[in-house]
Amino acid sequence: MNVTAETWRSAEPWTRRNDLAQALAGAEIDADLLQALLESVQSADAISANAALDILSDRPLSEAAWKPLCATVRSQRVHALPDVDAALAVAEHGPDGCFATVALTAFRAGPEDADDRLQCLAALGRFSDDRVPGWLAAVIDSGAASLPALTALNHWLVAHGERLSTDKKASFETLLRGVLQRQGATPADCCDSWIRWMAVDCICRLSGRAALPLLAGACLAAGADAPSWYPGYLARTTATLFAEPALAIARIDALIARLQAEGVQSVPLPALPDATARALARSPRIGRRAVEELGAVVKLSAEAKEAVARRAAIERVLVHRGQLIASFMQDPTVQLDPDEGEPVDDLGPEWAPWCDVLSEADREQLYGDEERWIAA
Repeated sequence: MNVTAETWRSAEPWTRRNDLAQALAGAEIDADLLQALLESVQSADAISANAALDILSDRPLSEAAWKPLCATVRSQRVHALPDVDAALAVAEHGPDGCFATVALTAFRAGPEDADDRLQCLAALGRFSDDRVPGWLAAVIDSGAASLPALTALNHWLVAHGERLSTDKKASFETLLRGVLQRQGATPADCCDSWIRWMAVDCICRLSGRAALPLLAGACLAAGADAPSWYPGYLARTTATLFAEPALAIARIDALIARLQAEGVQSVPLPALPDATARALARSPRIGRRAVEELGAVVKLSAEAKEAVARRAAIERVLVHRGQLIASFMQDPTVQLDPDEGEPVDDLGPEWAPWCDVLSEADREQLYGDEERWIAA
């Protein structure tokens, strides 16, 4: 099928979504068709906008073509959940001029489990702005969205870490070592193996071979809940620190043996918080996974039952505040009832929205930068 600009403009939304998008997969797009697609991205028709984004997302675009996408992301920020998925394309592939749009989307008010916010937060590490590490550190310290913030910090350190002063590097390492010590004493004090590993990886970027004892400690403390990719990921970082192109290591015990052969003494890390402690985590991802884990236990202790009930109460408050989309807890006994009325908000300051870490001065500057770039 030969799809022209006129074909696209005259088609119904579902025809665009199903037939035309499939026909254009991998096909050449001329200037007129590109303009028609960009018009759809900015239209009020979410079906056509998302169809156009699917076509454009994996193609090289000029800087001028990215501006309508940023304008769409800006217009979608007023919604709790965007109807159009432009934020992901802008976050992952947009040029430097998209930085303000990505930052403002990450730190917009609204649900903390919204994909556009989490994706933009994780993508901030692509951009060179010197304010990024400080924003990420504040989110990490809150415990609210540590994983995407650590992902972004890792990327930023790889690309721009040499710009940090010695004092800044020491400050970040202190923060990250604190993440490694989290044991679930408070909602912000929770972590899982994924967060622990990302924190170790960031320390490796900051300190190089001096971080090998922590790396060895992370291996020894990996535990049964370590994800399947953990050994290979550790091996790649170790290869970088040993200045070797690759290490053929598929198991954690093999990596431990290699580190010991190099004379690396491990720094002991505390056991990760158990599911009962993680159920009360500030991070929705950690808390919900802990509830799922507890839901698989046939006979829960009184303490675990109390933790599950408390998680349900926490989520009820956060949903009422607008800080969560809804409760996705899998245990059918703790689903939120919309008819229960207004919940009692007894959450402390550690449950404040993490978008608040962006200062008003930075926010106003970003608004101005975004406006100037889109309008230029």
